[in-house]
Order: sequence, then C-alpha cells, then structure tokens
Amino acid sequence: MAASIDQQNINTDTGSGRLRYNSTDTYAGIAKFTSSVSAGVTKIEVDLEKAGTPTGNVIARIYTNNAGVPGTQVDGDSDNYNVSAIGSVAFHSLVWSANYPQVVASTTYWIVLAGDFTINTSNYLRPHTSTESGELYKVSADALTWATQLSNSRGRFKEWSDTDLYIVSPSASLSPSASASPSASASSSTSPSASLSPSASVSPSHSVSPSLAEQELSVDLYEVCFPLEYSNNYSSQATSYSSKYSSQGNTYIDKYGKVCIGDN
Repeated sequence: MAASIDQQNINTDTGSGRLRYNSTDTYAGIAKFTSSVSAGVTKIEVDLEKAGTPTGNVIARIYTNNAGVPGTQVDGDSDNYNVSAIGSVAFHSLVWSANYPQVVASTTYWIVLAGDFTINTSNYLRPHTSTESGELYKVSADALTWATQLSNSRGRFKEWSDTDLYIVSPSASLSPSASASPSASASSSTSPSASLSPSASVSPSHSVSPSLAEQELSVDLYEVCFPLEYSNNYSSQATSYSSKYSSQGNTYIDKYGKVCIGDN
C-alpha cells in the first residue's frame, strides 16, 4: 500500500524550541509517538522556522524510547534537507529514500532532528511546538545524554509510514530443522558395515610371508621358516640353522612352500 500518515501532532502552535543554537541542543528530540502499525517510516513533516541565515542540512531520525528520553537510533537517517528552503514557520518534509526506520505496532519512538549547519546563536532552526501536558522537548549535545529544553511541549509533526516497507525477519522455524538432516542411523545403515571390510584372517598372516630377518627373530616360537626362493642356499641355511637351533628338530617344507627347521 502507499505511505500514509500514521501519527501526528497538528495542535495549535504555541511556541518553539531550538536546534543548533548552542552545543547543548546539537540534537533535538522534538516529540515521541506510538506507532499503530508495523511499518517502514517514509517521511516526517516537521513544523520549522529559520532564525537568521543558517546554511547546511537538517535531517530526521527515529529513536527508541528509553524511560521517557530518546534511546538508540532505529535504522538510517532521512535524506538531507537544505535549510535554505526553510523560511517562515511551515511544515517541511524530511523523507527517506532507503534504510526506512522499522517501527513496530504499539511501540513508542522519538523523532529526533540533527543537522550539519554551524552551531550559532544567530543562525539556527526553531522547531515549533504545541502545549501538551506531560510532554517534553528534549535536547542533547551527543545524542546520548538528554536534557529538557521545554516542558509540557510537543513538536508539531506528521509521521508517514508504509506497511509494505516493514521487513519481517525470518523466524527460526523457517530454517531447516535438524530433523531434516539425514539421521546418524540412516548414514550408518547405508555405509558399508565393518563386517564387509576384509578381516585380518584374510590378509596373509605373519607366518605366511615373513622376511628372512623376521624368521630369524621368530626362532623362539618353536620353528624357523624361510622362503623357498632361498632354496639354492638351502643346504647352507639348513646346516646353519640345524647347527644353531638343533633342539628345534628336523628341516622340512611346509604347506606354504617354506623351508622350515623345527619339529613339524
């Protein structure tokens, strides 16, 4: 839908505050409002008057409400508005072309004015106000600590917003849940089980193909065997082993084709 006025104060003009008159009113919290819709703010019209000939820009911001004073800024600044366009008291439109401040229904916010024109007691802006019981016109040097400049006063404004510009954050429930991922049991059931892997018994055992050095080290295991390819040296090997390990028994060729010395 198109932007429309959500909140406003157009009650009788009874006075004015100051913006950038001195360092204490570098920022002006001119009014607070409670949004009736969740929307993106597109424009703030503010009743302004120029004192002297300030040069530069004025901008609008939306702040949260923190115990009756502006809290933290919500999203971006409005576009610059050249103060040279401001003359006698009238409503002037400070608009957003991007980074629309997101306001939530039934939540209170502040309209804050700032600018880049030189602080000067002769050249400044006067945001006009109406008399409103309990309302405060707040000012600040740093947008952190706020003081009351006018009591029972509220800036005159019109707040425009567009519900189509309200950005809804995706909820956690829209994210894929952990249950959507393949379960551990599904993974394990599709993977080859440990029983499909070749067992140690299928691999050649140590006794099947030991090296000659290993054969010599394993003599205490009751018999000594060495590969048949060493058969050309069989006589000398057999003689050597028989002499050295005569207690092991006779020489023979086992079922794996190994020449062995020992008791078969």
